[in-house]
Amino acid sequence: MVNLPIWVSDSFTNALKKYLNNENVEIVEYTSSIAIPVGSNYTTDIFRAIITYTTGRTENKEKNSLSVIIKVCPNDELLINYDKQMRLFEQEITFYTEVLPHMHKILGEEKMLAARCLSFLEEPRPAILLEDLSAAGFQMHSRQHGLDLDHCLFTVQTLARFHATSAVLHEKNALLINRYNLGIFWNNPFTSRWIAIGFDALAKACIKWPGEFL
Repeated sequence: MVNLPIWVSDSFTNALKKYLNNENVEIVEYTSSIAIPVGSNYTTDIFRAIITYTTGRTENKEKNSLSVIIKVCPNDELLINYDKQMRLFEQEITFYTEVLPHMHKILGEEKMLAARCLSFLEEPRPAILLEDLSAAGFQMHSRQHGLDLDHCLFTVQTLARFHATSAVLHEKNALLINRYNLGIFWNNPFTSRWIAIGFDALAKACIKWPGEFL
């Protein structure tokens, strides 16, 4: 079991001060757990933390709790180097802190459906603290079961709004968008090896399946 790094939890106070715009924040306690099933992520350790905190002056403190999603670069030399080569966390951090706010301005009152970034860390390894949208009623659906028509339409409409807004932003500020020039299928040794191993494993699995394949 991977545990939430201490250096991440040490950042909770400053993260909540910024998120709540309140300097009188004190962390009382927190609990953390793995946010997704093992095997559902590849380049990131993802945690859910429930943070209990107080606000207000000493004589009038209010206790509250907040659920956050935390994405941390694993403590693995191969993945750390891959993250640096692909600028994975760098690009995700700039999306939440720079690109998304511009997209919200373009949309006006009809905001983009996305979690807010509470804070981010770059050392000793990259980490991003995000709003936990499950607190607003959103749920992670099993990808093995697929989506019904209503959710498919909602997803397509949301993606269309996202891409249209990013196209408008590119017209207004191309430099802001042009930095995203690397993707998962960018030609590099790590991705090539990863895909080759994946296809080999798939072929070996297919051999064991019943029936005939052309």
